[in-house]
Amino acid sequence: MNDTVETVFFCFGLPVLLIGLAYLMIFEPIRRRRKKAVSAGSAWAKRHGWRYQKADNALVGRWQGEPFRNRGGAADVLYGVHRGRNIMMFTYGYHEAGVVTQSESFYTIVAVGLGSQRPWLQLKPRDEPRSHQLFDVFDIQSQDNQYSNHVFQSGLADWLLNDPRSRQQPVRFENADLLSWWGGPIDCDEAFATAEFLCDLADRVPDAARHH
Repeated sequence: MNDTVETVFFCFGLPVLLIGLAYLMIFEPIRRRRKKAVSAGSAWAKRHGWRYQKADNALVGRWQGEPFRNRGGAADVLYGVHRGRNIMMFTYGYHEAGVVTQSESFYTIVAVGLGSQRPWLQLKPRDEPRSHQLFDVFDIQSQDNQYSNHVFQSGLADWLLNDPRSRQQPVRFENADLLSWWGGPIDCDEAFATAEFLCDLADRVPDAARHH
């Protein structure tokens, strides 16, 4: 009888026990993190009069280039209006499948509406600037040199070089948005501080470039 009980346990009970332990070790911490993120995002949105949405995967196809892939999703999305501009802040994440393991990458995305289409223009701070000149401090990529010349003239280049916030993460003009991103899930206050910087930057784009 005892042998039968032991056999049944090892055949059925032990696998169930192992599955339960795996759930507690892997999935339960994920569930708790999601619950905490939803609570934090909802509370922040309520305090600031913004709207919170758990997920909006339609956002993933809105932009091209870093850090977006042709997959993944947007979570903990915050929508609001600040200084007359529509703003979105969220966590973008995607899975990377390897031969043995699978990893997941997360990025904070902040996008500020510009009100009109702009040519694609990206600035990424260099790790070790060779000088204090604009093109030594930033890796600059543009699809319209005339537009980028308009943007950097009229004092904007000096403003970028003298505002330390511009060295913290990359920025990109794309379609009708100005966006920034960095690694890690969203911290609402940190993202909002970046939105403030992006609004400052958008306000300093010369009129000639705005109507290019």
